[in-house]
Amino acid sequence: MWRYTLSSLRAAKGRLLLTAAAIALGVGAVSGTFVIIDSASAAADEAFAEATPRVDAVVRATSPGEGEIFSDITGELFAQPMPASAADRVARLDGVAAVIGVFSGDAQLVGRDGHVVGGGRAPLGRSVDTSFTGDLRAGRVPARAGEVVIDRATAQEQRFDVGDQVRVLVSGEPQHATVVGVLDAREVPDAVVLVGFDPATARRLLAPGPGQVGYLEVRAAAGVGERELRDRVADALGPGYQAFTSGELAAERARNASPGEGGNSQIFFVASVVALFVGMFLIRNTFTIVLASRTRELALLRCVGASRAQLRRSVLLQAALVGALASLAGLLAGVALAQGLGALLRSADEAVVDVTGPTRILPRTVVVALAVGVGT
Repeated sequence: MWRYTLSSLRAAKGRLLLTAAAIALGVGAVSGTFVIIDSASAAADEAFAEATPRVDAVVRATSPGEGEIFSDITGELFAQPMPASAADRVARLDGVAAVIGVFSGDAQLVGRDGHVVGGGRAPLGRSVDTSFTGDLRAGRVPARAGEVVIDRATAQEQRFDVGDQVRVLVSGEPQHATVVGVLDAREVPDAVVLVGFDPATARRLLAPGPGQVGYLEVRAAAGVGERELRDRVADALGPGYQAFTSGELAAERARNASPGEGGNSQIFFVASVVALFVGMFLIRNTFTIVLASRTRELALLRCVGASRAQLRRSVLLQAALVGALASLAGLLAGVALAQGLGALLRSADEAVVDVTGPTRILPRTVVVALAVGVGT
């Protein structure tokens, strides 16, 4: 029966090719989904981990009972406005070298074609101070009204350069400005159209209210660690405020950028489940059809003395061999699918992080691929 099983596989190559193709397609859809999730997650972690922190601690006002960090797709904090006097209280603490009040809001950049730059990317206007100098790709930070910096991706897309005149819509009102710098900061995702103003202009255009700031960025004095600074600030401000290190914020931004977290995780989870069930349904139906076509052959084997158990083991062995080989082929197809989809998302500016970097294949992906192909 063992020799028959192997020879039957060789003799039925064409017949089993349909099953193998079904397995490869099903496994490819499932494994490709997992590969792009894991690769994008790894890219997000790496991107934010490599970023050199501009500040050591960040402070925001919180609602009662709120104890987690939350940031939106732009990387900006979900925060209640806080009084600007909080910055003065923090500045007087030992171990604090500088405190900067951040103003951020909706500022839309008008492209060369006269339309608002978007393409699925979120607009972000915010104050940009000298702490961003190390992230400049060209030019300098804005120093006065009528000067802005923009992000690298937008500068390339719109062919804007230092010295170009642009229009910015803030609360629907057009603002004319000169591009004085191109910013390439890790904390600003590629899915964002950034317009950076000098702090005074940002206060005038983006302040949440008179005498209010969005949140605070704090730099530590020499010899003071970021965790020590965080604890000092939290103790000084008391309830109603939350202080955290720049590393904690970077981790939150990485989680937000990753497709394996938040709302993105639900989309990819549903896609994985759909791919899983479609793959299983396709594989099962195809193998059932192929098996039904062998009814006479199996009946003949019973007539010449093969037992029911022997036939069952023979069919299961054939299924395991075909499933294993086709699953490996499907896994390779899934990797190729993930790379192609990643390049498509990147070219369409639909990826928050670079999903075209090194492909990440976790053991879980291999196990699931074999479970779908062989198990089904």
